[in-house]
Amino acid sequence: MNYLRQEKCGKQRAIVLAISVSSDWPEEFDHEWLAAGMTEQRRSGLSRAWFYVRLLALANEGTAADRFSFLVGAFIADDLDALMAQGIVTANMQVAISGNQATAMAWQAALARLSVRAVALTAEEIEKGFLAGLGLVVRQAIRSAVC
Repeated sequence: MNYLRQEKCGKQRAIVLAISVSSDWPEEFDHEWLAAGMTEQRRSGLSRAWFYVRLLALANEGTAADRFSFLVGAFIADDLDALMAQGIVTANMQVAISGNQATAMAWQAALARLSVRAVALTAEEIEKGFLAGLGLVVRQAIRSAVC
């Protein structure tokens, strides 16, 4: 996550938030901590939720992985609320989620709380979808070149 680290002279330098969370991407996020991050973001805003992660670390609340889950929950809430406000995501619609499996599962849980049916695609399903889409693009390019 680029927003957790700064680059200076080719070397990574930890910023305050980075030392408060795990640097390893988990196989699964803690759903209670995700929900807490979502709640804090909705109550105080994203920047205050970031600051709250640091306060949790200073108070030795949770593990670094727990605080990472909290932070991801805050980001999901921020993005999800914007998508819903714009009508891009609505209740009772169906959504397919691709990407990192842990993040996809976190999004799936967040969407379920809002009555949005979501399925987290497996790596195999994502690859099949990519190849199918690429095939369509290639066929269209060939048709365009022939005409």
